[in-house]
Amino acid sequence: SSGINAEYGDSVTMEDLCLLCDMFYLPYQHGSRAVELLQELNWLVNFNPDRCLEKEDTTLPTEWTRKAEQFRLKCGVIDTLFTKIDGPNRSLHYEIHPYVTEVQSALYRAKAFISRIEKKECNFPRLDIPRDPEPWVFQGGFGAELTRILPPEAFKGDEIHKRPVENPSAATCVYFVRPYCEADQEDLYKICLLNSDNGQDGTHLFPDHPDIIGDRGVGPYLEFAPELSYVLTDDAGVCGYVLGVVDTQSFYEDVYTKWLPRMCEKYAAPGPDKSTWNSTSEVANGFHNPPKVIIPECLSGPYPSHIKFNLLPRAQGKGMGESLITCVLESLKNRGSRGVHLDISPDDIRYLNFYTSLGFKEITMPTQPLNQVFLGKPFLEESEDKQKISEAEFPQS
Repeated sequence: SSGINAEYGDSVTMEDLCLLCDMFYLPYQHGSRAVELLQELNWLVNFNPDRCLEKEDTTLPTEWTRKAEQFRLKCGVIDTLFTKIDGPNRSLHYEIHPYVTEVQSALYRAKAFISRIEKKECNFPRLDIPRDPEPWVFQGGFGAELTRILPPEAFKGDEIHKRPVENPSAATCVYFVRPYCEADQEDLYKICLLNSDNGQDGTHLFPDHPDIIGDRGVGPYLEFAPELSYVLTDDAGVCGYVLGVVDTQSFYEDVYTKWLPRMCEKYAAPGPDKSTWNSTSEVANGFHNPPKVIIPECLSGPYPSHIKFNLLPRAQGKGMGESLITCVLESLKNRGSRGVHLDISPDDIRYLNFYTSLGFKEITMPTQPLNQVFLGKPFLEESEDKQKISEAEFPQS
């Protein structure tokens, strides 16, 4: 049924529903208008003005500009449709919201990339997404196809992800998962601080040194494994991150020998009277008197890698955490990791269920630590299962 959006006064028409069906036809089959949009984006990517000038073709740049404007207009029609859906017909909106978000993200990134081509600003890292992704990586075939057309240069984090909006928590907010860049460090430190008091804002705990909690929980990952750091952005900016390392034991050795000496220079050791300590003193003491971390065999053998994950409240419950975590899991697999582990509070049932849905299982530790549950996800079993399925479908003669 067609709903009327009270804010915009527009009703969903039959034409709108046909366009919607074109975009969400089948996972690997699309309607005519969706196919047309894919073909136009592919042409724009492959026949950009720089390539045309290299070939001394003076006609194609004009044609490229015309088609780029047509592509933007068609994206605008889709944006308008998605705005209409966010009306009183909430059941339809909630059913297709994850798929709409994926398409919005892909189209916004495509338009941004086209703008970069025009400004000659294309030289940035690639998002590490597999060609044969897990089901939760892309929540819609059309969005996936749009994303796959874009080259590595399309994945850049800059001001384009920080458009001012009145309500960043609105259901129509556009989310992106992209690689970390140096300009994101301040945002990641802030997110860490805003979740440092048992998941709540811990700004009041570190009034004199707000960066100290980020220096403990984020900085080492950005220093020693930036290629395994990904961020989630919405219209208001960075709203989440996931950090990973391939070899946990080697990572902690780098932390001890290279990171902690710098932190000891940055933060003074607290005095001997612990009754005068505050939260900053506790963290600073950890820099000056760090406990020796030895990874037990039950982790270092099957689960040598580990990840850390954090979202701001406004990004929670939107279904984007899966896409964010999957990017780092795929990156770890591509780097030869056998498996990955993480630790959470046993009282955090929500996250326990979340990680379980992604294939993580509880790990039995030699000595069970207090207020800590370790979860692991093996990669080798997944590869073996896929190999068995492949052999069953295509037996050797």
